[in-house]
Amino acid sequence: MKKIITILMCAITVGFAHAQVTFNNFTAESTSNGLPDNFVNDIAVDAQNNKWFATAAGVARFDENTWTVFNTSNSTGLADNYITCIAVDKDNNIWIGTDGYGVSKFNGSIWTTFTTSDGLANDGVYAIAGDDAGNIWFGTYGSGVTKLNGTSWTTYTYADGLPGNVSINSASINSIFIDEQDNKWFSTDMGIVIYNGTSFTVINQANMDSLPSDYITAIAIDDDNNKWVGTFPYALTKLDNNNNWVANYRLIDGLYIEFVRDVEVNPVDNVVWVGMYADYNQEGGITSINQQTFTSYSVPEGLVDKQIIRMAIDNTGNAWVATGNGVSKVNLYTGITEEIISDLISVFPNPANDFINLKTSNNTIKNVEVFNSLGKIIYSGNYTGRLTIDTRNWDAGMYFVKTEDEVKMILVW
Repeated sequence: MKKIITILMCAITVGFAHAQVTFNNFTAESTSNGLPDNFVNDIAVDAQNNKWFATAAGVARFDENTWTVFNTSNSTGLADNYITCIAVDKDNNIWIGTDGYGVSKFNGSIWTTFTTSDGLANDGVYAIAGDDAGNIWFGTYGSGVTKLNGTSWTTYTYADGLPGNVSINSASINSIFIDEQDNKWFSTDMGIVIYNGTSFTVINQANMDSLPSDYITAIAIDDDNNKWVGTFPYALTKLDNNNNWVANYRLIDGLYIEFVRDVEVNPVDNVVWVGMYADYNQEGGITSINQQTFTSYSVPEGLVDKQIIRMAIDNTGNAWVATGNGVSKVNLYTGITEEIISDLISVFPNPANDFINLKTSNNTIKNVEVFNSLGKIIYSGNYTGRLTIDTRNWDAGMYFVKTEDEVKMILVW
């Protein structure tokens, strides 16, 4: 049996326009027992909405109140202090990659390290993602992709369909995104690579001449199954739900600059967030794309630094930005009008076992989507008056119930 506890947000209407964006900045100098280093390579968010930071001097966890640092001095089993990437799997384990020392897993109590002697393709790992089946995927630079299935290791290379050539073997993996159909999307220096569990498909300039570059830094997918592709150093590219080219967005269209480092889609409001940084002039910032509205932010607006490295969206819909000089939390809903709607819509019973009910008092038709903490839609439909949703097969964790103009947050235990 599982209990579902509705958080306070369930009793309020949340507008999706980012009327007043505010910033909280965290640096090694400003956080007591916090960031061990200002250079932050990556961010992950776990089921309890803890933020995990991959830094140049260890791993930091932040629960909005307390910072906890893990390094080789206080954490036996952690491979190295220079952390290249970080991810959370379906069981809420933390995985980190290093620059030549393998990967480490934290199960909440102990760290365990895996290297090429265990089955990794290379001890340098720069992208990690976990799928719904519990497999963990590790991206390397030039040595392919390794999948860990329990205790079984499988590596995919140029010989299996990854782009590459005889001299370099396989393309370098910059990031990994897993969609709702369990397809793996690899951002590589030789194009977009899609793995459907059987074969690899490559999208590059050879078969899509509108793609501005084969150097892909990031991929994110929105509610409409559009793909948002970061290319370097030319543009942000949009593909439709059939993976056809739609548009390239550049400075003239509203991007802060064209050197895209990361792309994230906010599951709460479907807004696309783009992180950019150009080495040659040390200019950078972030841009939000809300339908056709582009809004950009950089240091003058409150960002901690211009060197944008990676981003993440937390379980309440706020954006976190990893930079070369600390971390910024972008508070997206500060100052937005909140209206009590308990007389319009209710969620019950509370607590509940195995199901939730949604009910409106005015019998209007409502479209509803439920997202898990990773931003994946696990339920979609519409209802008039009342709806019952079966939650017996849901994993424990945080979920978001979204209607046309409301977002509700629930916990499933």
